[in-house]
Amino acid sequence: MGVRYLFKERLESFWNFGLKPSEENVVNGESKEEGQTVKYVIRGAFPFLKRAALLSVFVNLVGLFPAIFSLQVYDRVIYRSGLNTLTALLIGMGILLAADLILRSFRARVLRVAAVRIDGEIASRLMNKVLSIPLRELEAKSTARWYALFKDVDTVRVVWSGAVAMTLLDLPFAILALVLIAALALPVLPVVLVGLLCLATLSWYSSGEFRKRRVEEFTRARRRDEVLAEVCRGREAIKALVQDDSAKRAWVGSYNSWVQESFQKNGEMEDQRELSVSIMLAVNIGITAVGAFAVINQWMTVGGLIASNMLASKAIGPLSALSGHWRSIAHSREATDRLNQVFDSEEEKQTTGLDLPMPAGALRLENVVYQHVGAQKAVLKGVSAQIGPRGIYGVAGDNGAGKSTLLKILRGLYQPQNGRVLLDEYDLSQFSRQELSRWISFLPQTSQLFEGTIVENLRRSNPDASDEQIIMAAKRSGAHDFIAKLPDGYMTEVGEGGNRLSGGQRRRVAITQAFLSDAPVLLMDEPTNDLDFATETHLMAVFKSLAQAKTIIMVTHSVRLMSISEKIIYLDKESKLHVGSTPEMLKLLYGINVPKPATAVAPAQTAAAAQPAVQPAAATGTTGVAATGTEQARRAIPATPAATATQNASSDEGGKAAQA
Repeated sequence: MGVRYLFKERLESFWNFGLKPSEENVVNGESKEEGQTVKYVIRGAFPFLKRAALLSVFVNLVGLFPAIFSLQVYDRVIYRSGLNTLTALLIGMGILLAADLILRSFRARVLRVAAVRIDGEIASRLMNKVLSIPLRELEAKSTARWYALFKDVDTVRVVWSGAVAMTLLDLPFAILALVLIAALALPVLPVVLVGLLCLATLSWYSSGEFRKRRVEEFTRARRRDEVLAEVCRGREAIKALVQDDSAKRAWVGSYNSWVQESFQKNGEMEDQRELSVSIMLAVNIGITAVGAFAVINQWMTVGGLIASNMLASKAIGPLSALSGHWRSIAHSREATDRLNQVFDSEEEKQTTGLDLPMPAGALRLENVVYQHVGAQKAVLKGVSAQIGPRGIYGVAGDNGAGKSTLLKILRGLYQPQNGRVLLDEYDLSQFSRQELSRWISFLPQTSQLFEGTIVENLRRSNPDASDEQIIMAAKRSGAHDFIAKLPDGYMTEVGEGGNRLSGGQRRRVAITQAFLSDAPVLLMDEPTNDLDFATETHLMAVFKSLAQAKTIIMVTHSVRLMSISEKIIYLDKESKLHVGSTPEMLKLLYGINVPKPATAVAPAQTAAAAQPAVQPAAATGTTGVAATGTEQARRAIPATPAATATQNASSDEGGKAAQA
């Protein structure tokens, strides 16, 4: 058994040409050097490519022997009736053919290993890089464009390990074939050189896209794929709103643009390919004609004529193939430039490694300014305020006022261009996204689930959560009720994007993910979207309970949900922030008079209640409730019809409206 294992190990070592499966050759996606570039990855595959080049030497040397065999057969065997010589030549050629098969198989295997190394390394590095790019940069490009980068990885791999690589490895041995032609059939050498000159000119003409570093057809193909991806994402809206014609026009326009360019370029490539075939045929005819004249004049033998024809194909074949590969090389070069551009882009803050104590949950904005990529004006302009610790704070404002942007800044997903955000005494910009996830939990506006089971999606937010913690969080969000009634319960497959669940069910699962994090700050963007009245009522009670120990900041258009807030933060159309008490802001925003609840305050709570929960960053201890003041907010907020109609309503009627 030990002998068999040793033989197997030796055979695998021989088959891999001494490349042991050590950590250096394993694709792990981790960089041992700074600068994760395509050049570095390809350099790491050089040992495989060098062995492929070494094998190409033997493959091309063996490939010359059929011409020598033909020379010997015509010059010795036929004229001298040397059957013994023919037998010896056949035995030798049989051995060489077997060696050629083995060598080609080895070379193909080494190139496949190189392909796996290049593809795996670049793809894993690209995935790590995409995940480390700031959200602001990710949102600046379409999903299809990020997806196209992984197609670029395939393009690079094919060029460095496919037919193009074999052509480039065989190209230098054309010189050896020319040397043999000069030695065996010197009169036909000028014909071969003229053919090489014509093919070299054709190859240079075919390399126009390579020299321009741009392949227009693939650029238009990417645009076609972007339109197609957008149509697929919006399939529900297209069906519901009967937008078939507009979707078809968008796709047909991008498709026709690509087809036009592809038809033109493929036509040029076909013409060039046919021209190269004609050049090779002309070279063969020229060699035969010149060779026949030379044989008649006894300048060369018939065997030399046959051998020179075979050697000529070895000399001009790689150059002819190269003219058809320039486009692939140009595409690979363009893809490499795009990948390197991504690898050199900005990254998020890396983990500090510090184990800091759990913060109390006080957030402070100091003169925060933020502007989206390509936007004409800032979303937030000089925003300053202090929020928490503990309590519920609602965020209101018109569509596009920057409410969701404010939450993403508080979560650390966006970095402000000016100013800073502090959690207790710490600046958020110094921490990584992973570190902030322990302190700040965030519910996005859109519920995004991934293919898999419900419990798998829940564990994405907290892989270490126990079953008891998952069930408790699901009960808090109201998701446990519907999950328990499913045939497969928590093991139910949600489908692509959670399409097997309803909108409300997806929302409750997303809220469960947010609750699984025991963070002192909870940011909720439209938490009751797609939820019914009973579930919203249940969540209101849960939020009140959690607010005793956590700081909850929620963006919502629900007046019911807003009414449980201690303070309301309003973003006006001028990107200014106003903060006020809930009764004042509800009357100001919605024209609803909410009576202030008369609750007894315990003596122990008096000192804590004297501290304002929300105040300007530069406040000096007054009970001011807004960064710009409630009176200024009243002037900044336009009077709505609902507010005007209820200005003279009694407080009892306002209380009834609030309860409704």
